[in-house]
Amino acid sequence: MENRAIDTQRGPVRGRPGKGVKRFGRVNWLGLATLTGREIRRFTNVWTQTLAAPVATALLFMAVFTLALGGQRPDVMGLPFAHFLAPGILMMTVIQNAFANTSSSILVSKVRAASWTRSCRR
Repeated sequence: MENRAIDTQRGPVRGRPGKGVKRFGRVNWLGLATLTGREIRRFTNVWTQTLAAPVATALLFMAVFTLALGGQRPDVMGLPFAHFLAPGILMMTVIQNAFANTSSSILVSKVRAASWTRSCRR
């Protein structure tokens, strides 16, 4: 069956996909390029939030856990407690910020779009 859109006035329109028909191949290269460019621009604007805040948070976690529990704990599997704890804190920070950066970017673009459409209706 041929992809056709339905024009309510004239009937089917040849060459234009209808609603719900996929308009790109396996990868939406235009969408990927757009999102990549937008994320790079966002990163250059808020690099301190993206880099400095997670490093400070990880250092605070290490300091609190090491000072609060480090002196009371024996070595863990032959490692000092701080050396045992560091990879877990690192992975927690990476995963948390990967989610936070992605979700905040999506949320901000959604809020901007909603406010823009509201301002256009006035």
